[in-house]
Amino acid sequence: KYMLLKDTLITDAETQKKYRIEIAIDITEEHTQDKAIQKYRDMETQINQGLRIALSADTPDETIQIILEHLGKSLNGERTYIFEKNDHGHDDNTYEWAARGVIPEKDNLQDLPPEVCDQWYQKFAGNQNIVTENLSEIRDTDPEMYEVLSRQNIHSLVVVPLYDDEKVIGFYGVDNPPAKYIDFASEILQIMGHFIVSSIRRRNLVRRLEIMSYTDPLTGFGNRYAMETSVS
Repeated sequence: KYMLLKDTLITDAETQKKYRIEIAIDITEEHTQDKAIQKYRDMETQINQGLRIALSADTPDETIQIILEHLGKSLNGERTYIFEKNDHGHDDNTYEWAARGVIPEKDNLQDLPPEVCDQWYQKFAGNQNIVTENLSEIRDTDPEMYEVLSRQNIHSLVVVPLYDDEKVIGFYGVDNPPAKYIDFASEILQIMGHFIVSSIRRRNLVRRLEIMSYTDPLTGFGNRYAMETSVS
């Protein structure tokens, strides 16, 4: 316990005898809250530092990876990741950070059929996040997702949608954060989602420019010339 002590000295006017009076106030709860607040501040500082490093990275891909790493470490998660809709409406795990000793799952989570994440996207449409503190909660209500998550040894997660012009383009989240960080994780992921989407936009622009500037090593012609000649 943590106690706040208040002491005073009183002198009896008649006998001149002195008495010390002490009051002990239990401040354990307040002390615990202060420690939690300080921990959150430290986490925010670490995430902000990661963001500064990420924004100075050479490529959008590096920026995203750095953000995921700092989020994962700050939230004490085992994995952080991004899923994006591919051209035929399935979900691909496009980025991933895994803590030391945790098996990466990115290669196993490509082209997921729509029914796997269907309930999640329904919630995303209503501006809701996915917060699961105990995976067994969804065993009966969302068996498709339960099967995918359980084989990854996931017991809790926080996932938030990624919006681009009010359209959901995917989602990202953290696996197995400590229970005491669940609420904070939901808030910080929502905030950082804006930077993630901005980096994805930059990545897409860079890829389009690379395609436009591509030169065929056999013909020596650029991609734009090849497109024009194929049309003519």
